[in-house]
Amino acid sequence: MSALITATQGRVRRARAAMLAHLLDENPLDRIEAAVASGADPIVGLIDAAWRFAAGEFGAYFAGGQQTAKWIGAQLRRVEKREPVFDASDPVAVQWAQQAKLDQVREITDEQRILIRDSLIKGARTGANPRVIAKEIRASIGLTEYQSRIVDNYRRELESGGREYIAAMQRELSSGVSDRVIAAAARDGRALTPAQIETAVDRYRANWIAMRSEAIARTEGLRIAHQATADAYQQAIERGDLDPGQIKQEWLTSHLPNVRHTHQPMDRQVRAYGEPFTTGAGVLLRYPCDPAAPIKETANCACVVVTRVNRVPSAQVAPSNAVG
Repeated sequence: MSALITATQGRVRRARAAMLAHLLDENPLDRIEAAVASGADPIVGLIDAAWRFAAGEFGAYFAGGQQTAKWIGAQLRRVEKREPVFDASDPVAVQWAQQAKLDQVREITDEQRILIRDSLIKGARTGANPRVIAKEIRASIGLTEYQSRIVDNYRRELESGGREYIAAMQRELSSGVSDRVIAAAARDGRALTPAQIETAVDRYRANWIAMRSEAIARTEGLRIAHQATADAYQQAIERGDLDPGQIKQEWLTSHLPNVRHTHQPMDRQVRAYGEPFTTGAGVLLRYPCDPAAPIKETANCACVVVTRVNRVPSAQVAPSNAVG
């Protein structure tokens, strides 16, 4: 399962990078500036970018389903069953793809429009010219509203100088290269040049975009890998290739120090096929990063569910007690 998760996360990571690159290519600074000046939509291609990312997610989902079907086939050949395949035209798979597209369109367009609104309001309040506003709008691509404010605060610290330089260097995700430049300016008692500030802010912003993309790849990749696995098993059951009684699922935590406290007691929890796992807080999860569960139980989760196929179907696989 770990290899499948890693491969799925890699596909999601590449799909997001391609989406951001597409948005930046479609929205050069001159075009955004002209749009701001004329009152037109500053960012174009948001829906197309969302569809591209959703297509990348479906590619990861389908690849995961195929890999799981191949693994199921290897298990069933031992008992002389035919090899299952993963059907992308299955209604569940089609519904998954459609929902993924809708979710990405809503999330990406809503997020970017909030950032555009904030930039336009800020520009009107400060009297900034369209070029300045356009730079801020373009720089916000790939960030959340909260992260964009963090980058703005970092810029203000660099522009203020003095003791604010220390605060800038102590920030999470600050660049080591920029920190050395800032430290030299603080030591010499001089202000950073506009070019130095711009370079430092660009590096800081890039670090936040990279961190967010990695977090999305980890969470979405884990969710997609488990969803693809679950759907591949369901297809095999519906075709009669598998009996549900042959399937046993076990929850494994990452055993890292940062495992959330509600997941620690779930380690080695065993469930029959279709039976949800139970967190320490009593929340039911089908698998790690279950989209139906509260975000406090899913964000940045690194747990996995291992599925095993028994040779002989059993009437019931009794759940074990959590061992912490």
